[in-house]
Amino acid sequence: MGAATAGTLVGNALSLLLPFVITSWYAAGPTTDAYFFALGAILLLNVTLSAAVEAGTTPQIAVLLRTSPDDVPSFVRRTQAVATTLCGLLTLLAITVVITVLLPASGFTPGQLHDVNVILLLLSPLPPLITWNAVNSGTFYAFGSFGLPTASVGMRTLVALISGFFLRQEIGIVAVPVGLVVGELGRLVVLELRARSLLGDRPGDGRRPSHSTSVPSQRQFWRSAGPQAVSTSLGALSPFVDKTIAIGLGAAAITTVELSQRMVYTPILFLLSGVGLVLGSRWAGHAAEQNWNDLRVEHLRARRVVLVVGGGVVLVAVPLVFVFRPLMSSALSLDDPSILAWTFTTAALGIPFALATQVCVRVLLAVRSTRWMPLVTVLGISLNLVLDLLLVRLLGVPGIGLATAAVNVLNWIAYGAIADRALRSRLGSVGAAEFPVDASGDLSREETSS
Repeated sequence: MGAATAGTLVGNALSLLLPFVITSWYAAGPTTDAYFFALGAILLLNVTLSAAVEAGTTPQIAVLLRTSPDDVPSFVRRTQAVATTLCGLLTLLAITVVITVLLPASGFTPGQLHDVNVILLLLSPLPPLITWNAVNSGTFYAFGSFGLPTASVGMRTLVALISGFFLRQEIGIVAVPVGLVVGELGRLVVLELRARSLLGDRPGDGRRPSHSTSVPSQRQFWRSAGPQAVSTSLGALSPFVDKTIAIGLGAAAITTVELSQRMVYTPILFLLSGVGLVLGSRWAGHAAEQNWNDLRVEHLRARRVVLVVGGGVVLVAVPLVFVFRPLMSSALSLDDPSILAWTFTTAALGIPFALATQVCVRVLLAVRSTRWMPLVTVLGISLNLVLDLLLVRLLGVPGIGLATAAVNVLNWIAYGAIADRALRSRLGSVGAAEFPVDASGDLSREETSS
């Protein structure tokens, strides 16, 4: 767990700082609003498949390592090919929709529209690259290797910071997206070299992995990862909707929303990312061994712990943000830093529930019970949109943060109930024999009652 936590801290610290550095370089205003709007669209594409693929790869490989380890290399390569191709097609479609439909109705100035179009095109290779790397990361986690995939995330941001620093005078803010793509490409090379060694799949070694279970394994993988991919892609609409609504709230409103979201994301990332990776890998092993009782006990304990810790974080972080308002005003060129402080405060109310929700998601992925995820996400998006429209009239930009917190509460309730039901079904009177591990790598039979 120490390697995972350390790698996560190293890999994501720069990513969390990037929007604040960009805002300090270019000052909060139309230029940063255009950048964060375009970046929000690309981040939506990033999570369309990459998060689902990474999380779904680990439990599937855990089963293959137990049932047919020779099929792991072929499964990894097939998954990379299919997921990356699908992500590339979705990227092309989504950027086309954003440029032709959303931007003309956005209210951006001609200069902002130009910036958004250029940044979108420059960032378009990023989602397929991240999806390819996500499969490798999920593979490493299944093998219990956490340091490299988590720490290497920082390569993307490090190159972007270097590019932005040295080229911002020559080519402006577009230096940052160029650096992000180049950095992710470098990360791909590093992970591929390590993956070939890990899988024993070096070119020319004469090994030909068996394909006896590769097709069934692919079916089981996409049966689990498919609903999560739909769920995560829909869920990524909420921050994008927040930024779209913020367009009408004045200059630097999008930047304020982006910075507050990053500030909320920071404690969630530092508290759960490293631990979550280890727990997800551990729980995938429990599921592969059908240790349902151990899995349920650890899951419930983790939910209680993150709720308490998350509440403590809120009590500490909110006063600190208000104390540092003068610093935010000078460093970020914000006319009214109190708006950012209040937006963070309202959104931070949902931090404990967001942490607990992620614990529930991890256990659902471990037992591959993901069928209800898209429905919960649709409910969350609908609630977020309605509350955004209502609360911005009452509170302005901080209303967007309060809507986010409310959605986190809804997700906590829904995912908690689904996770409890999934685990109870495996501990019910029918017994664990109802969920055999067969040669195709299927961990469990979906509950007919669900």
